[in-house]
Amino acid sequence: MSNTRSLKLIDGTYDASDAAEILYTVLNDKIKFHSIQLNSCLERNQGEVSHSESRLKQLREEKEKIAEILSDAKNGKKVKLRASIDVDIE
Repeated sequence: MSNTRSLKLIDGTYDASDAAEILYTVLNDKIKFHSIQLNSCLERNQGEVSHSESRLKQLREEKEKIAEILSDAKNGKKVKLRASIDVDIE
């Protein structure tokens, strides 16, 4: 049986520089997490590294997309950000 809870983490309108700071902070923390996981597995020569390698690639691609998206928001345009996380307890 699953118990899902949703957390609203980001919900607001920001100028491009503030939106960039929020998005890159979240993304860079995820990249750091998976880099540490990957290095830890490699140092111990244990565990499966393919998930972290795959996620790192995906996250770096998302980082490029953020740059493209935010380039459209320059010249005083506002950026609306909404982000929720669903937490499942299984």
